[in-house]
Amino acid sequence: MTWLDELTLNTVIVHTTDGMSFRGLKRGVYDDALMLWQAAVVEDSGVTMLDGDVIIPREKVHFIQAVGGDG
Repeated sequence: MTWLDELTLNTVIVHTTDGMSFRGLKRGVYDDALMLWQAAVVEDSGVTMLDGDVIIPREKVHFIQAVGGDG
């Protein structure tokens, strides 16, 4: 188990290699992807909520921020 596995249902911000950022509750960590629940796209112009789970392929993850507290 890694530190990322231990963050289940904690708020994270995932920054991707293509310059996008997603905020959500980390629901799952898999060999090939991360799954976020109650996710939103974070942009300079604001935050856009997304429906359903968001799956981000591991090769697209640039870095992850663990948000303090419970988000």
